Amino acid sequence: MTDTPKSRACVVMVVEDEFLLLFTMADALESAGLTVIQASSAEEAVELLNDDRHIDILVTDIRLGGDISGWELAEIFRQSRPDCGVIYASANAPRADRQVPDSLFFAKPAPVADIVANCQRLHVEQSAGRG
Repeated sequence: MTDTPKSRACVVMVVEDEFLLLFTMADALESAGLTVIQASSAEEAVELLNDDRHIDILVTDIRLGGDISGWELAEIFRQSRPDCGVIYASANAPRADRQVPDSLFFAKPAPVADIVANCQRLHVEQSAGRG
């Protein structure tokens, strides 16, 4: 049986340079039935993006330790995937002038359950839009 876009599992890319936070977020998302792609830097995330992988939602920190910030990473994702959901989870202050349109921001320590629930909600909304 071939997956249609409507029935395909939600794929979430989590970009976080702190291993424990990356592991915790990925584990929670996978436990909720979502497919997770992990990246420990924005540069790694861009490489995965360039592999033309299907990604529904980007969950990213802002300060990632490399040359590309989470703000810039979200802009890169939206250029190639305009319908990609974006969730920021950061100890940095939210900046409406830097956030991509229709994105969400969670202050760290972010409630993982809230991020999981919002990933699920965004995927349902994306699927309905493909209808």
